[in-house]
Amino acid sequence: MSEKSFSKYDLIKPLIIGLLVSIISSLLLMLVCAIAVTNLDLDESEILVLSITSMAVGAFLDGLTSAKLFKKKGFLVGALGGLIFFFLITFISFALSASPVSAVSLIKLITFVLCSTLGGIVGVNTAKKRKI
Repeated sequence: MSEKSFSKYDLIKPLIIGLLVSIISSLLLMLVCAIAVTNLDLDESEILVLSITSMAVGAFLDGLTSAKLFKKKGFLVGALGGLIFFFLITFISFALSASPVSAVSLIKLITFVLCSTLGGIVGVNTAKKRKI
Protein backbone atom coordinates (compact mmCIF):
# COMPACT_ATOMS: atom_id res chain seq x y z
CA MET A 1 0.00 0.00 0.00
CA SER A 2 1.70 3.13 -1.15
CA GLU A 3 0.84 6.65 -0.14
CA LYS A 4 -1.02 8.75 -2.62
CA SER A 5 1.51 10.94 -4.40
CA PHE A 6 1.16 14.66 -4.20
CA SER A 7 2.31 17.58 -6.25
CA LYS A 8 4.06 20.66 -4.97
CA TYR A 9 0.84 22.57 -5.67
CA ASP A 10 -0.95 20.55 -2.96
CA LEU A 11 1.39 22.19 -0.44
CA ILE A 12 0.66 25.79 -1.39
CA LYS A 13 -2.66 26.28 0.41
CA PRO A 14 -1.55 24.70 3.72
CA LEU A 15 1.71 26.68 3.66
CA ILE A 16 -0.06 29.98 3.00
CA ILE A 17 -2.60 29.38 5.75
CA GLY A 18 0.18 28.31 8.14
CA LEU A 19 2.16 31.42 7.26
CA LEU A 20 -0.84 33.64 7.96
CA VAL A 21 -1.36 31.92 11.33
CA SER A 22 2.32 32.43 12.19
CA ILE A 23 2.25 36.11 11.24
CA ILE A 24 -0.92 36.84 13.21
CA SER A 25 0.19 34.89 16.29
CA SER A 26 3.68 36.45 16.21
CA LEU A 27 2.23 39.94 15.94
CA LEU A 28 -0.15 39.32 18.85
CA LEU A 29 2.65 37.90 21.02
CA MET A 30 4.94 40.79 20.10
CA LEU A 31 2.17 43.22 21.06
CA VAL A 32 1.93 41.55 24.48
CA CYS A 33 5.72 41.73 24.80
CA ALA A 34 5.70 45.40 23.80
CA ILE A 35 3.22 46.15 26.57
CA ALA A 36 5.38 44.22 29.03
CA VAL A 37 8.55 46.01 27.90
CA THR A 38 6.98 49.42 28.50
CA ASN A 39 6.29 48.44 32.11
CA LEU A 40 9.58 46.62 32.77
CA ASP A 41 13.16 47.81 32.67
CA LEU A 42 14.71 45.38 30.19
CA ASP A 43 17.95 45.75 28.30
CA GLU A 44 18.35 45.18 24.59
CA SER A 45 19.42 41.53 24.83
CA GLU A 46 16.32 40.62 26.85
CA ILE A 47 14.08 42.37 24.33
CA LEU A 48 15.78 40.42 21.52
CA VAL A 49 15.08 37.14 23.35
CA LEU A 50 11.42 38.13 23.78
CA SER A 51 11.03 38.95 20.09
CA ILE A 52 12.74 35.75 18.90
CA THR A 53 10.65 33.69 21.34
CA SER A 54 7.45 35.33 20.07
CA MET A 55 8.36 34.54 16.49
CA ALA A 56 9.46 30.99 17.43
CA VAL A 57 5.98 30.35 18.85
CA GLY A 58 4.58 31.70 15.60
CA ALA A 59 6.85 29.36 13.63
CA PHE A 60 5.67 26.40 15.72
CA LEU A 61 2.06 27.32 14.98
CA ASP A 62 2.97 27.65 11.30
CA GLY A 63 4.25 24.08 11.16
CA LEU A 64 1.37 22.79 13.27
CA THR A 65 -1.30 24.42 11.10
CA SER A 66 0.31 23.53 7.78
CA ALA A 67 0.84 19.89 8.72
CA LYS A 68 -2.67 19.50 10.14
CA LEU A 69 -4.07 20.78 6.84
CA PHE A 70 -1.73 18.69 4.67
CA LYS A 71 -2.16 15.58 6.90
CA LYS A 72 1.21 14.01 6.00
CA LYS A 73 4.93 14.76 5.67
CA GLY A 74 4.98 16.81 8.90
CA PHE A 75 8.76 17.08 9.01
CA LEU A 76 8.99 18.37 5.45
CA VAL A 77 5.96 20.66 5.66
CA GLY A 78 7.11 22.09 8.99
CA ALA A 79 10.68 22.71 7.83
CA LEU A 80 9.48 24.35 4.62
CA GLY A 81 7.06 26.55 6.55
CA GLY A 82 9.87 27.60 8.91
CA LEU A 83 12.14 28.51 6.01
CA ILE A 84 9.42 30.59 4.35
CA PHE A 85 8.66 32.34 7.66
CA PHE A 86 12.37 33.08 8.21
CA PHE A 87 12.85 34.51 4.72
CA LEU A 88 9.71 36.64 5.06
CA ILE A 89 10.84 38.06 8.43
CA THR A 90 14.37 38.61 7.10
CA PHE A 91 13.07 40.36 3.97
CA ILE A 92 10.84 42.66 6.03
CA SER A 93 13.72 43.37 8.42
CA PHE A 94 16.05 44.31 5.55
CA ALA A 95 13.38 46.44 3.89
CA LEU A 96 12.63 48.40 7.06
CA SER A 97 16.04 48.78 8.63
CA ALA A 98 18.68 47.53 6.18
CA SER A 99 20.24 45.61 9.05
CA PRO A 100 23.17 43.40 8.07
CA VAL A 101 23.18 39.63 8.25
CA SER A 102 24.61 38.62 11.62
CA ALA A 103 24.85 35.75 14.05
CA VAL A 104 21.35 36.65 15.21
CA SER A 105 20.09 35.86 11.69
CA LEU A 106 21.59 32.38 11.94
CA ILE A 107 20.02 31.90 15.37
CA LYS A 108 16.64 32.97 13.96
CA LEU A 109 16.99 30.58 11.00
CA ILE A 110 17.80 27.61 13.21
CA THR A 111 15.13 28.49 15.78
CA PHE A 112 12.34 29.08 13.26
CA VAL A 113 13.07 25.95 11.24
CA LEU A 114 13.37 23.75 14.35
CA CYS A 115 10.19 25.12 15.94
CA SER A 116 8.22 24.88 12.72
CA THR A 117 9.50 21.35 12.07
CA LEU A 118 8.49 20.33 15.57
CA GLY A 119 5.08 21.91 14.96
CA GLY A 120 4.79 19.96 11.71
CA ILE A 121 5.56 16.67 13.45
CA VAL A 122 3.03 17.41 16.20
CA GLY A 123 0.47 18.58 13.62
CA VAL A 124 0.62 15.40 11.56
CA ASN A 125 0.44 13.19 14.63
CA THR A 126 -2.57 15.04 16.07
CA ALA A 127 -4.48 15.50 12.81
CA LYS A 128 -7.70 13.53 12.56
CA LYS A 129 -7.26 10.86 9.97
CA ARG A 130 -10.25 9.57 8.05
CA LYS A 131 -10.66 5.86 7.50
CA ILE A 132 -12.02 4.99 4.11
